[in-house]
Amino acid sequence: MRQNLVIPSTHQKTGLVVIAHADDLVLFAGTAVLALIDAGWDIHVVRVTDDRWDSWGLDTEKTIALNQTEFKTALASLGVTKSYELGLATDQLGDQSEVLLRNQLVDLKKGEQWILKAIKKNGR
Repeated sequence: MRQNLVIPSTHQKTGLVVIAHADDLVLFAGTAVLALIDAGWDIHVVRVTDDRWDSWGLDTEKTIALNQTEFKTALASLGVTKSYELGLATDQLGDQSEVLLRNQLVDLKKGEQWILKAIKKNGR
């Protein structure tokens, strides 16, 4: 059954979305992110992988650079406040230690309060 998003009533209006790949934000949380932004929230996004294979006819270095530029442009057009890149090799996230990944996320912004919503393509 479809339910409408209920935006939390809080004085702390900073949210964090963690995504594996650049397209995950819009595909899996786009409507919720836009609703929060419209409600005055500052949204921070962490992209975990570098999307190094998301091109045709470009080498790895150029693909990573182009994807970073396109990702930042897309986030700015959505109204996302800040973005972070962990830069892990794409499609190898399953081989990473969940503890080390969690530590990288914590180290990004120690001391800042975030609402964390982890988004994974595989549903885990």
